[in-house]
Amino acid sequence: MKRTLIMLVVIIAAVQSVKAFDGKRDQWVIGGGIGYAPAAKYEVRTTSDSKRGPAFQFLVGPAIDEHNLLVLDVNVCFIGESHYWNYIYYDRSYYETSPSKRQGFIGLDWYHYFGGYRSSFFTTFGLGGSYFKIDGADHNKPGLAFQFGSGYAFGRGHAHIGAYVIMGSSSQDRVSYDHTQLTVLLTLIGF
Repeated sequence: MKRTLIMLVVIIAAVQSVKAFDGKRDQWVIGGGIGYAPAAKYEVRTTSDSKRGPAFQFLVGPAIDEHNLLVLDVNVCFIGESHYWNYIYYDRSYYETSPSKRQGFIGLDWYHYFGGYRSSFFTTFGLGGSYFKIDGADHNKPGLAFQFGSGYAFGRGHAHIGAYVIMGSSSQDRVSYDHTQLTVLLTLIGF
């Protein structure tokens, strides 16, 4: 009986997998993208830092119907090291480097397409956590984050070009960070 049940589960999973990636946006989707974050800002107390850097996206989840997706979305940008002079001494020996940072959004995102499977405009709104990590430091505790954006799906709907705005907060050892990020991504999605 146990063997039969396992075989039944494997067969159903295989059938669902084949049905899921049939070129129609009505089952499961998975995708990833690369892009650029022209503005990634974090603020702590009265200090703020705004940088730019490469951005990456990963998403997976079910399609509710051909016009709506509900996905787990990870949208992270990498802010490189900062090189700056320590202006107190004006000496090359005090040239300092700040560690690299990563910030972004991890949460549930709703995509709405205004057309069918082919080319169409889309909007997105997400609710989740704000990710922030400084190399060499303890991991921050995520706070509430929102992501919203819009773009255009083309290539039978498998390719997206979109702009996303992320706003959120995180904390570490009684210090709160506020985050704002603009990301432009090219994403490929399988469905």
